[in-house]
Amino acid sequence: MSDRMARDLRRLRPYDCGVISRVRREGSHARDSAPYNRTLVFFDAIYAFALTLLITTIDPPPADSWRSLDTLLSGEVGTQLLGFAISFVIIASYWRLNVRLVDRITELTPRVILLNIITVGLVIFIPLTTEAFSESDAVEYVLPVVVYAINISLLSLSAMAMRQIAINEGVYRDPPSPAERRIRLIDELSTPVVILLSIPVAVLFGGVAAHYWWLTLLITGPVFGHLADRAVARLPEHAGNRDDSPEEQPRG
Repeated sequence: MSDRMARDLRRLRPYDCGVISRVRREGSHARDSAPYNRTLVFFDAIYAFALTLLITTIDPPPADSWRSLDTLLSGEVGTQLLGFAISFVIIASYWRLNVRLVDRITELTPRVILLNIITVGLVIFIPLTTEAFSESDAVEYVLPVVVYAINISLLSLSAMAMRQIAINEGVYRDPPSPAERRIRLIDELSTPVVILLSIPVAVLFGGVAAHYWWLTLLITGPVFGHLADRAVARLPEHAGNRDDSPEEQPRG
């Protein structure tokens, strides 16, 4: 190899050339390789197992609770079903987020794998923290809300960090511009902020109020996502992709 070619290769950044990127990072798994696919199966299995374990947070109701729907839901089952629903949506949402992320990366680097391991480790804790706040004897306690809020917030931050690391390491296909990246980051930060706000809600109004506060994510998530999409559409690099009525564009 000539000295000039060697200098040119050293100047290449990882995202300029996928081959050079894979050569530089030991322990990386190229897309569609056997280690790459095995790693994804491992992570997907943990999400599926955590979703399945959520059913253990619901205790079988006594026979007389089945007399009517009101009787059934007025007991412990009602609170436990709410906890099950909240955590099921959260785990399924982060699994879908992980699927979309993996679809955009060209290789699994050691740091991306590490962040993925941390993320699924936090997912594994969700059935435990769900049972803590949905037990009827502890439903008004603040501590279970604090533990669950920290669990979900750390999960959210870990998933965000995974995407940022993939972009920084040059393994993210079609990486966003710095301006778009900042907008998306603010959008993603809205989730842990809303979750952590449930702690003062629990202190002021009790644990049950915090449980219902978490349901506001069904509103704040789409709203912040829509605002982020509109802000990105106004960036100069996206000017040619929007028409005169951006509000009529469907959300992807």
